[in-house]
Amino acid sequence: NGSVLIGPGGTLYATTQGSSPYLGLVFALAPPSTPGGDWTEYGLYHFGGGTDGGGPAAGLVSSGGSLFGTTTDGGNEGGDNGCGVVFQVAPGLTHSSAWTETVLHTFTCYPGDGEIPYALLTVECAT
Repeated sequence: NGSVLIGPGGTLYATTQGSSPYLGLVFALAPPSTPGGDWTEYGLYHFGGGTDGGGPAAGLVSSGGSLFGTTTDGGNEGGDNGCGVVFQVAPGLTHSSAWTETVLHTFTCYPGDGEIPYALLTVECAT
């Protein structure tokens, strides 16, 4: 559902919403080493739908080598679907290794906090 992010070397980054047992995926498509060759897909992070979130729908932004986004579900520790999270995924040790997720904010569904974000994040540049 979200936009595709073009990274260094033409690598494409995006998300899928997914289904059980994984509730979404941050993935990369690396361009072929030779023109006309096959692109290579790397699953960077699989959402579990619990405290890590689930159902990314808005796309990704990049800053400082990490990717940032939101999920529309998860973030909860209880039995309901949760209200979503804002997350960061950081590179693994190699191009093909899984990335590490950090939850930056968990939406609570309470007034004044928000819930179920579908909008793309923006990155503020320091001047």
